Amino acid sequence: MNLRERLNQFQFDLETLELLHDLGRSNSTVASDMESLSVTRSLVDLVLSNRRLLDSVLLRLNVYSEKNLTESVVRSSLSRLNNSGVSDLLNLLYSVSSTNLTEVVAESLSEPVSEVVSESVVLEETNNESEDDEPELNDLNSRLNTFFKECVNESSDATNVVKTSEFYTALTGWWENTFSNDEFPDKKELKNYLSSRLGKATKNTWSNVSLSV
Repeated sequence: MNLRERLNQFQFDLETLELLHDLGRSNSTVASDMESLSVTRSLVDLVLSNRRLLDSVLLRLNVYSEKNLTESVVRSSLSRLNNSGVSDLLNLLYSVSSTNLTEVVAESLSEPVSEVVSESVVLEETNNESEDDEPELNDLNSRLNTFFKECVNESSDATNVVKTSEFYTALTGWWENTFSNDEFPDKKELKNYLSSRLGKATKNTWSNVSLSV
């Protein structure tokens, strides 16, 4: 199976993952459901929390497939991202078996498609309760995603740069206005999130990005 075929197969898995997430399942639950497909928690987080990076990597992989590059060359090129989700994606692509995906997906869902559709109504009604049960880490990640969407702009202009300290100042101001008395996340948590979302910083600075606050 060549890389193009592996990418097509992963696209099917990706649609399954998004279906599960749309039903209201948390990242950890989706990861558990997708375990039989060798989709790791890091890869689930990449899909659900850093879609821009995932789309960029998939675009690059499609180019590599057209050039018929070897696995070692592909891995070497993407290793500079230093992202566990990307590494797990490559491991998945280069270890894909010929298992009948329809049967595996049906087993992972553990219920008929008609029941999945019906369950979506119940999940919508109990969505608030499910959110209350989310682990603290997921809650923080959700809040940081909201901060990123509201206060951060990505661009193709490499002269747009933001330091970690500037990100943190913007976050604490936004956090105080949004969550009142809730304790701020520490700077290390923010830096880890930004590294996952934007890639590794250079001297505590990210390029191609600006703040709108």
